[in-house]
Amino acid sequence: MNIRKHNIQLNDTSESEMARFRQIMLGIWRQQIEDDKNSIEMLKFVKENHEILNKFDSQYTNVLNDSDKRALGNNVTINSKGYVTKLIKKEGSNRFFDENGTELFFNDPKITDKHMLYGYFEVKDKIFIPIINVLDRIKAAGEISPNVSGSYKNISDYIKLAIKSNEDWDFPIGLKMEYKISNEEMNKAGYNGGSRTYFKFGKHNIIYNIADAGQFLWGNAVSNSGFLLESALEGVNNYEYLFSGFQNGDSAEDTQAIKNGYNYQYYNQKVRGWDQE
Repeated sequence: MNIRKHNIQLNDTSESEMARFRQIMLGIWRQQIEDDKNSIEMLKFVKENHEILNKFDSQYTNVLNDSDKRALGNNVTINSKGYVTKLIKKEGSNRFFDENGTELFFNDPKITDKHMLYGYFEVKDKIFIPIINVLDRIKAAGEISPNVSGSYKNISDYIKLAIKSNEDWDFPIGLKMEYKISNEEMNKAGYNGGSRTYFKFGKHNIIYNIADAGQFLWGNAVSNSGFLLESALEGVNNYEYLFSGFQNGDSAEDTQAIKNGYNYQYYNQKVRGWDQE
C-alpha cells in the first residue's frame, strides 16, 4: 500500500462535521486498501499463468486486429422459424445461413446490425421473426388507388401517401405493437445498435431490424399502390432532409430496405447483402 501524507487545516469545524469528515476519509482509505489487495491478487494470477497467457496471445494476435472482433465466430444455421439449429466454429465474424445453405445477410452490417456479426449465439436462440404473407399485411394497412400506375397518380394520391406514411403505413410502430417490442429495443434498432429483434420476409435472404423492416414494408406498400419507386424515394429523402434540419437525406441502408420491399415477391431470393457491395 502506498502511503501519502497530506496536511489539512480545519477551522471552526463542528463535532458533527468532524465525524462526517472522518467517515469520508475512512471510506477512501478502505477503498485504497481493497484496490491494493486486488492488484496483488492479479499480479499473483499473471505470474502463475504466464506461459498459458503467452500461448494465447501468440495464437490470436494476428486475428484480433480490431477492438470489437473476437478470435472465433460461427457459421450459424437458422431454420425457417428463425431459430439457430447448428453452429460451426470459424475464424473471423459470424456468417449466417438457412438450412438449404443460402447465405443470409443483415441489412446494415456496418452500423446498427454490426453487433450480430460479432455476437455470441447458442442453438435454439431466436435470430429473426419470419413474415411470410407480406401482401395480406399491406392490404390490411390499406392501399392507395390500387391498380392505378404512377404515371396516372394525381396530387391527392401523393397527399394520401404522406398522411398514410404517418398513420397506417407507419410499419415500425405496427410491428412494435403486434410483437410487443419495448421502446428501448426500438431505439437500439434505429440508432444505437444492439437490437436483438429482427425480421425476415419469405425466402428473401436479408434480415432486418425493426426500423429497416418497417422501411421494407413501406416500400412494398408503395409498390402495390402503383407509385413509381423514384418518386417515393425522392419524397422520403426530402422528408428526412427537412426533419434533420437540412443536414442529411435518407441513409443508403434505408433506401436499400425500401427498394427490396418495392421489388419483393415471395420467391425472391439471394438479394445482395450490403457487405458484398
